Amino acid sequence: MVLPGNGIFIVRGELSVLMTAMKRGVRWSSHSYQEGEMDNLVKSLQDLKVLLNKLEDLKTVDPVVFVNPFLDVIRSEDTSGPVTSLALMAINKIISYGILDSTHHNIALVVDNIADAVTHAKFVGTDQSSDGVVLMKIIQVLRTLTLSTEGVSLTNDSLCEIMLACFRICFETRLSELLRRTAELYLKDMVQLVFMRLPEFPEDLKPSNIKHLKMKAGVMESSRTKRKNKTKKISNTSAPTVDKNNLVNFTYTTKVDDNTNKNNIVDMQGSISQDDKIKEIEKETKGCEEMPNKEEERSASNLEVETIGVTNEEVEVNSSSVTLDTNLNQVNSIVIPTEQIQEKQDEEYVNYRGIRFTPQQEESFVLLPYGLACIREMFRFLISLCNPLDKQNTDTMIHLGLSLLTVAFEVGADNIGKYESLLVLVKNNLCRNLISLLHTERISIFAVNLQVSFLMFESLRIHLKFQLELYLTKLIEMITSDAIKVTYEHRELALDYIVQLWRIPGFVTELYVNYDCSMYCSNLFEDLTKLLAKNAFPTVSGVYHTHLLSLDTLLTVIENIENHCIEATKLKFERNNCLNHNEEVETLPSDILEITTSRQKISKNVPTKEELMAVKNIKKVNSFDYHIH
Repeated sequence: MVLPGNGIFIVRGELSVLMTAMKRGVRWSSHSYQEGEMDNLVKSLQDLKVLLNKLEDLKTVDPVVFVNPFLDVIRSEDTSGPVTSLALMAINKIISYGILDSTHHNIALVVDNIADAVTHAKFVGTDQSSDGVVLMKIIQVLRTLTLSTEGVSLTNDSLCEIMLACFRICFETRLSELLRRTAELYLKDMVQLVFMRLPEFPEDLKPSNIKHLKMKAGVMESSRTKRKNKTKKISNTSAPTVDKNNLVNFTYTTKVDDNTNKNNIVDMQGSISQDDKIKEIEKETKGCEEMPNKEEERSASNLEVETIGVTNEEVEVNSSSVTLDTNLNQVNSIVIPTEQIQEKQDEEYVNYRGIRFTPQQEESFVLLPYGLACIREMFRFLISLCNPLDKQNTDTMIHLGLSLLTVAFEVGADNIGKYESLLVLVKNNLCRNLISLLHTERISIFAVNLQVSFLMFESLRIHLKFQLELYLTKLIEMITSDAIKVTYEHRELALDYIVQLWRIPGFVTELYVNYDCSMYCSNLFEDLTKLLAKNAFPTVSGVYHTHLLSLDTLLTVIENIENHCIEATKLKFERNNCLNHNEEVETLPSDILEITTSRQKISKNVPTKEELMAVKNIKKVNSFDYHIH
């Protein structure tokens, strides 16, 4: 995108609007400010305004300079919801208008800062509707950043954090339906973009590239970045109290002060409470990051009490970044001195060959764009959401996971099979979850599950021989089942997707060759044909849609046989003409290429008709002997 010539005027205008809104607030209402006493947020905005007034074009200034003041407002927990919204909209304009130069050498740092600030946004909450507006703008900025040209510079961790932020909103039942559905829609856009870019990334199986990317299903947890100079001071002599009834919508930080009442802070980071009726506050050990020295412990009179959702409670010690979590019956704390950690990190390593390895300094760290490691972690997370055996996964989570997997297979099905790291997830976890979900009573989940299964087997069935056999066997059992849980709608959907599978060019032939003519597989084609023939004839008065579907499937097979016969006759006639005119037969197209138009590559080692019949007869004899004995 070409940078707009009036970009500097846009940023100036956003600065003026934001500063006006901040000065209207209670904290900045005084007109007696001196330069030395001015708030850091307002001062940084004013410094930026003075700088921009001296410039004529934004191309002459580093984008970090004019973006960071807005990000500081978004990160600050002292700003109100409307002020945070203005800062978010300013960032959204900077991204969507193309004000950021995607070719700038610092673009990766700018994009990473934006992602970190927005995913860790905090603001003072007021009411449910107003807070929902701010959260809506947060996910809008995240979507704009991910889908923009600059979004390709996002790191693996940043993209995972963005996805997690949207998932938190989707799974928070206390938020409005509109906000949760919007977050779900934005997630689909992000998944679509990421899997469309899948062919651009090379395969990389190094464990070091993927071990740090973790997104947990059920309890949404993420690594919290402890920022300095963000905590509010309270006296540690008074016991901090938490009022569960005074919480805002999403994630909450309750500040306790000697002279002020508790304020509601909405925090984008934290775990989601999946049950609003939980009566106890569970406190689980999260670990610690740093350990203050003894002098700091004696003078640690500044505490911040942060309440996340309804289930988690954390107490943070200012300037030490130690997280203490208390269980209901016991106190477990893990203390690691900061100096000891730093010494281990800075320690040089000499291997057995005498080669010395020195750790790189933080200043030389390079922000690499996201790649296959992030996609694999995202794919694994979506698959884990669909696990019906995980009690933490609600029906909403399972449905969302299946919906996002549908998008992933719709745009990336042909490329997923090219990556062994993704194919392993498909063969094991995904197939297990999809087959387990065939027993669900929720018709909406059942329908989406069949759609994902169809897309998967249509594109990857050459890798999923035994998984496809089990899947079709389960569908046969469901259609013939008389259980109360299996409704007419379940049978109708199962038959409908069997029809879709049989309409895939060459699929019926593949079934017969790979299963019926295999010594160690069931007779899938024969069993399905018998099932369809039985269901095509109504045993009761009236004709239902299932009868028509069964008949349609059988007619599809007959139509395929007819097409094969016509193509074979046509090919035989062309060969005879070529022989009569003394032309070379080798130049003629092969039988398989003329008959089928399947998207999958046909094996060159297709057995002949005589070989297939021989295997089929041996299989029948063995089966007969097995039943006799």
